[in-house]
Amino acid sequence: MLNKTKLFNLLLNHQSEFLMTLTALGIQNPKERIKNLLDELIFEVLECDENEIIAIKKKSTGEIFRKGCRFYYIKYDAWIEDAWFDSAELFGTYYSDHFYQNYVRGSGGMYNLNEISLTETPPKEIECDEMSPKEINLNGKIYILKK
Repeated sequence: MLNKTKLFNLLLNHQSEFLMTLTALGIQNPKERIKNLLDELIFEVLECDENEIIAIKKKSTGEIFRKGCRFYYIKYDAWIEDAWFDSAELFGTYYSDHFYQNYVRGSGGMYNLNEISLTETPPKEIECDEMSPKEINLNGKIYILKK
C-alpha cells in the first residue's frame, strides 16, 4: 500500500504535467482519465449530520479527525488549527486544471490527508481489517456494523 500511496502522490502533485502530456498525445477526455486514476478515497466518513461531515478516519493509520481539531502538517512541520471537511475536496473536485481529492480544510488552506497527522510522529500504516469500524454514528443514531 505504501508504494501505491507514493504513486498516487506523484500523480497528484504533477497532474498539470500529466494533463499536458495526455492532451499532447491526443487522449480524449484527459481530465476524466486523471480523475479516474485519482479516484481513490483514503478516508471513510464516521460521523455526519444533515449539513456537514463531522468526523473522518484516515484509512492508512486509523487516525480520526474531527471537525475543529488541530492536526500536524508533516510537509511543513507545523501545527494547523480548526480542521473542517468540505465534501468537494474530500470526494473530489476540479479547480482549474487540478483535481483535488482527499483534502481537509484548516486555517491557512487545504491539506492532503497523506500529509497530515494527529501527532508529530505519524502512526504506522495498519492493515485493512484492523481499521474497519465496528460502529458508525449517523445523525445521533449508532449503528453496529457486521463484517
